[in-house]
Amino acid sequence: MSIKEDYKRPLNELYEMLTGDSKKLLDNDVKKVWGYFAKWLFVILFSLISIGYLIFLNPYNENFGTWFQRSGSLISVVSILVEVFFIIKLNKLVSVTHPAHLINEIYLFRRFKFILNLSVIVTVLLLVLGTIIWGYGDLFFE
Repeated sequence: MSIKEDYKRPLNELYEMLTGDSKKLLDNDVKKVWGYFAKWLFVILFSLISIGYLIFLNPYNENFGTWFQRSGSLISVVSILVEVFFIIKLNKLVSVTHPAHLINEIYLFRRFKFILNLSVIVTVLLLVLGTIIWGYGDLFFE
């Protein structure tokens, strides 16, 4: 069995290759990843809702276009910060400290590749949207 084969082997086979302690460690890591993703999703949604609420609250009685434009900067900054913290958490979790844990890392990488790609895509979309709103948001309301 080689490492290249482990990247192609079905996930359930990889999981079954693990011993009892390794399975417990992997199950714990899987729960952590889902927790990190849930926190990422919550913070993104909460931030977008809060930014939207701030626009409509209009605390300084400025025109709607100005507040909409300012929200673009917040969207950009929040999306980058949340993504950076999410990736840092995942990188700390997925670090091979012993060769015996390599299968765990391969399993985690393959199982959560979609979630990681999704978070990056959402962050890039929010960054682009936030930047466009930041630069041209006031023009939508003139």
